[in-house]
Amino acid sequence: MDREHLPVLLEEVIGALMVSPHGAYVDGTFGRGGHSTRILEALSAQGSLMALDHDPAAAETASQLAEHDQRFSFKAANFRALSQQMITLYIALTRSTHSHTATSSFNRKFIGFTNLHKIHLHVNGGN
Repeated sequence: MDREHLPVLLEEVIGALMVSPHGAYVDGTFGRGGHSTRILEALSAQGSLMALDHDPAAAETASQLAEHDQRFSFKAANFRALSQQMITLYIALTRSTHSHTATSSFNRKFIGFTNLHKIHLHVNGGN
């Protein structure tokens, strides 16, 4: 982070944003990295941060940060790409999904099932 740069409302933003130190966060406007650096300070080893910015100078600063912290990733993209990048981040963080659906005894009585039907769906994210 550029030490001459003072991020606006830094502690207020961190206080409002940091729901869990183990969470996954996105900085949609990396800039000079002030907020991202502070978010990383607040994260645990299990937390992660992805930042976006379309400015080449921001990309250079972000690449230096990424070299020193594996919890951080950067995408050279405009803020307009935020929703797509969040989908990408969500997919990358999803390791396993489990869904259990069943018909209830109440429903069986009315739709003619004689046995309780269960479906177990396991999806692995490549690991």
